[in-house]
This record gives sequence, C-alpha cells and structure tokens, in this order.
Amino acid sequence: MQPANDNMSAYTETKTDCADAQQTASTPDPTVEEIVELATDALHAKQYEWSVKWAWVKAEARLVRKSILVTALATLAAFALACCCWLLVNISLAATLHHFAVPLVAIALGLLFINGVLCWLAWRTASKALTLVSLSSIVDAVTGSNQEAVSDD
Repeated sequence: MQPANDNMSAYTETKTDCADAQQTASTPDPTVEEIVELATDALHAKQYEWSVKWAWVKAEARLVRKSILVTALATLAAFALACCCWLLVNISLAATLHHFAVPLVAIALGLLFINGVLCWLAWRTASKALTLVSLSSIVDAVTGSNQEAVSDD
C-alpha cells in the first residue's frame, strides 16, 4: 500500500491532465483564413513599424543637416566679424603710431610682427584643440575609457 501523499499527488496529476485534455478539445483549430489574416496583420504591423522608424531616421537626418548649416553660417559670421574687428584694431593701432610720428616702415614691421605672433598663437591653440576634439576622444568620453593626457609642446 502506498502512502497517502503519493495517492493524492497521483490523483491531482490525473485530474490536471483531464482538465488540459478537455480544454484542448474545446479550443477549435484555427482555419487557414484566420492564419492568413493574422499573418497579414503581423506583416502590416511590421511595415508600419519600419515606416515609422524610417520617418524618424529621415527627421534626424534633416535635423543634422540643418544643424550643420546653422553651424557653418554661424562660423562664417563669426569669422567675418573677427576679421573686421582684427582690421579695425590694426588700423587704429597704425593710426595711433602714425600720430606719434613713428616711421611707416616701423609701423608696418611692428604690425607684421604682432599679427604673426598672434596668428602663431591662434594656430597653436587650434591644433591643440583639434587633437582634443576627435571622434576617438568623444567615444572614449562616452564609454568612460581612460584618455591619455595631451602633453604641452
């Protein structure tokens, strides 16, 4: 004779199996039309998902294109303003030196020297900035990788 616990578990398993068999028997098999309809609905849903994703990509591309255009125009405007200010500073410096009776050759050489030094400093600063701002350093910053320090030359 088996213990009571084993008899109860056998009874419960048999009852569960019978309930599953009745539920399976009461569920009708899907027809071919239903399967085709469900597959068509799934295909339309997937097409709609891809069209939404494609619209999102196109909107992002438009946004990037517009931001590049705005950045380029702002850079050109800043460059034009800087050139005008640079010329005004040079003209006013030359006029001031001429007012104090400095020879024209000395004024020209002095302005050439000052502008050369300032251009060299600007070039040096821009080249250092270019080494700092690169795609690999941006990826390192985003991923949290350690970045080597740029040495001062």
